[in-house]
Amino acid sequence: MSEAKLKVILLSHTPNPEETVAMAAKLCYSPADIKSLKSKIEAKDQKAFVEKLVKMGHMTPIEHSSFT
Repeated sequence: MSEAKLKVILLSHTPNPEETVAMAAKLCYSPADIKSLKSKIEAKDQKAFVEKLVKMGHMTPIEHSSFT
């Protein structure tokens, strides 16, 4: 069977996916409002937090980002 050559074009995406996922997860468990949470989480912490979510198997917040 011959190999298919695909051309993929990104049509749209979530601009800051790590921030979106981290904020969605934190909002689920925090009594704080979104503005308070956003001011507390730094970009350097977002990647580690998202990785922790994945290791825990908590994948639902990842659905808040998209790449089409």
